[in-house]
Amino acid sequence: NAQDIARFKNSVGNAKFVIDTNGNVGIGTTSPSVKLHVDSASVETIAYFRSTDNRGRISIADNDTTNYVISEGSKMSLGSNASLSAGNLTIDSSGKVGIGTTNPTVPLLVQYTDTHTSGDLALANSALDIYNDSSNDVAGKGSTITFSDTYSGANKTTRAAIKGGTDTAGNTADGFLAFYTDSGGANSMQEVARFNRQGRMGINTDSPRQ
Repeated sequence: NAQDIARFKNSVGNAKFVIDTNGNVGIGTTSPSVKLHVDSASVETIAYFRSTDNRGRISIADNDTTNYVISEGSKMSLGSNASLSAGNLTIDSSGKVGIGTTNPTVPLLVQYTDTHTSGDLALANSALDIYNDSSNDVAGKGSTITFSDTYSGANKTTRAAIKGGTDTAGNTADGFLAFYTDSGGANSMQEVARFNRQGRMGINTDSPRQ
């Protein structure tokens, strides 16, 4: 009955497309629970949108049309006062990212709870872990944080870095923390100070003796 339920069936009679009396649309289900309910039992592309000018647009808005999400071409943008959340991850309309918080106040805010106040540290005490997946078993391997800026309005130049790594080869507990600055050619930093595995600090040497 067109005034009750409209159904399109395949050759074996399984409903693939349903519009119920509430106006809910079901694809792959006969019992849509929201305005558009797409259900798939296999790993496949659930929806595909294409425009001949490569600028197909999907918009999500409420009564305030300034509060929306737009996906256009290969880009997604957030309208004023909108935010995008996935579990503990939030991206607001200004591009700020919050992990563990829905209200990031800086470009990247990681919020967590830890009770460590003294003694040895463990990975579980960390709010941020930078992991080097290289399997090379060599001394000096580690992870690096770099600091850079724009030079002459066009070129990105690295100015300084902090590197944490292993003093010796093998799966040892011999760690070091080194500091680098760029005093030569652009984007070519040199080590200027280091704390080695014994807690000794060296300035302009990577082998401090005291």
